[in-house]
Amino acid sequence: MTAYIEKPACLQNSFYQKHGEILVSSYQKLVGEGLLEAHSCQNSSEALIDSLWNASVVVVSHGVEDDPIFNFANKVGLSLFGYGFDEFVTLPSRLSAEPVTQVERNALLSETKARGFIDNYSGVRISKMGQRFLISEAKVLI
Repeated sequence: MTAYIEKPACLQNSFYQKHGEILVSSYQKLVGEGLLEAHSCQNSSEALIDSLWNASVVVVSHGVEDDPIFNFANKVGLSLFGYGFDEFVTLPSRLSAEPVTQVERNALLSETKARGFIDNYSGVRISKMGQRFLISEAKVLI
């Protein structure tokens, strides 16, 4: 069960509303299935970002910088990683993996760039408090 995490007000701005549309449409295009329930995708951009925020699955994204920075996490993702939204969206995504698994993470990102997405990824990540957790059956998209 996910602890209560308040939805950040910034999710109502145009960047996040457009970002939500990109996440959902990219997922559909690359994976060939909906990220959210079909009815969620037919609503306004505001309703779409609300649906992403409240999704029962982890939805996390990062930018395309040389050292990518997380730019979105829904409440399930924030709960798992143990960060507040404002902290998470300033975190280099490489810090979500222990240094020993950085090589594995870099290989994953290279393969994802080459194929467009990876299906059924599993790997160990680390929370803000240093707790290790396994992500499994994850889809990673470029």
